[in-house]
Amino acid sequence: MRTWIVLLAVLLVGMGDAAAQEIKPSSPEYHYLDSVARWAIGKFGEEGYTKMSKDVKPRIILRKFVSSLEYNGRECYEVKYMQDTLKPVRLEYNYIARVIIWKDTKEAYTIDFGNGWGHFDLPKMLREEKAGKPIEKVKYVLVDYGALKKEAEEFRKRMEEIDRKARAKSAAKDKERQAKDAEIYRKWKEEAAKRHEKEMAKKRKEQEKVSRDISATKD
Repeated sequence: MRTWIVLLAVLLVGMGDAAAQEIKPSSPEYHYLDSVARWAIGKFGEEGYTKMSKDVKPRIILRKFVSSLEYNGRECYEVKYMQDTLKPVRLEYNYIARVIIWKDTKEAYTIDFGNGWGHFDLPKMLREEKAGKPIEKVKYVLVDYGALKKEAEEFRKRMEEIDRKARAKSAAKDKERQAKDAEIYRKWKEEAAKRHEKEMAKKRKEQEKVSRDISATKD
């Protein structure tokens, strides 16, 4: 299986931009490169990619290939077919497909699709195909971002409802605890008032006794 994600990302990101040059649609080579790239899309990807890129004009950039491979510094064209990222159902990346074509041979070398998968060393794959090894086409996989957004919104609402209930439950417990504390304080005040009243009554009796004793002594 020659389907890759990380390696393709390293190869493609590694292309130098210092001397990048955009190929204009009016240029004769633009149409030829477009045809080579569309052939690669149909050859190495499922039909959905071909249909999706049918009416899309690619952006073609001439770059220098930068990597640790033997092709370091070799000039190549990056042919990229962008997609409408505002559509709710679309590929994961902002493009439909991206094809790397060598400038000197006009031969497609790598291809990756908007779902993150692709192939590299396409000439070798074609030679292997002639020898009887079939090419495994990259599957056409769309993501329903509208559904994902709806799920995310529903999840957010569920979390808010759980949080609301938790806060309400916590508030109810706080209110219940405050009520218990208030009742305990009320009872303490009542008991304290009763103790104070008993002490005052006791003192009054003692004072009354002292007053009686003094009166008796005078008599």
